[in-house]
Amino acid sequence: MIPEFMAGCLERDGDVLTPKQRASVEKIVYAEVTFDEEGDIMDMTEIYELTLQQEVLNESAWDIMAQISRARADAKLKGNDELTIIYDDIEQQIARLVPEILSDSAANQRAIDEIRGQLKGFQQFLSIQLAKAA
Repeated sequence: MIPEFMAGCLERDGDVLTPKQRASVEKIVYAEVTFDEEGDIMDMTEIYELTLQQEVLNESAWDIMAQISRARADAKLKGNDELTIIYDDIEQQIARLVPEILSDSAANQRAIDEIRGQLKGFQQFLSIQLAKAA
């Protein structure tokens, strides 16, 4: 019932199993265990925290996407083709980033921090452009 405990038992007493038995047990135990970047087993609180951060980043990405979309429409209305192209490019980059945010490959602090930095950069660019337009 507790994968972390089973992984610990396997690490400590796994040598009493035959290689075939150990391979079977490892498949089951390690399928249920989540590891951090250092290879340490994560507890449920750590997993929850990462999942929560992923959800917050996903919400941020969609919020920035909506702001960029409005800014692109405004730039197009004003005939600013260069800025329209830039906003369009940023929209595409965020659209590619969104599925990555919730993926298993982004379920670690390093990936979350990298995605957060990218979104922060998009938000800062947008803030600067909106300030210039005002």
